[in-house]
Amino acid sequence: MSNLIISAVPVTLVELLWSQCVPIFERVVKKAPKDLSLDGIKSRLLSGNSMLMTIAEGDKVIAVGTLETDEYETGHKVLYIPTIAGDRMEDWMDRFIEISHAIARDLNCVEIRGKGRKGWLRTLKKNSDEWYDVSSLVGIKVKQIEE
Repeated sequence: MSNLIISAVPVTLVELLWSQCVPIFERVVKKAPKDLSLDGIKSRLLSGNSMLMTIAEGDKVIAVGTLETDEYETGHKVLYIPTIAGDRMEDWMDRFIEISHAIARDLNCVEIRGKGRKGWLRTLKKNSDEWYDVSSLVGIKVKQIEE
């Protein structure tokens, strides 16, 4: 991992790096096309509602993630990782999580959460057995009225 650099990207540099990030974000959008769009991700980054994290080898971005904060009506503040994707995850995930903990502490968050497929929890537990399932999302398509 010594040659991989994990960076929090300032809003002012998102446009500069966006073209390198698009192919990686497209993988996430492809898996959740009803939930995510490239335009939506970019809009949240440019507005400052999300923070772009990049993992680069030299000047090539190999992975990306976004971080957001969410505060519940009880005051419970969470660092949320809505998107993460890229190559060689085994080489950078531990450090990415360490950095996420530091960012969460700086932002007075008490928990880190993410949304992912069932396999994500198994992947994260390789980093730490302290990861746990917060809740499960359930869904049903809205029934249309038949005429």
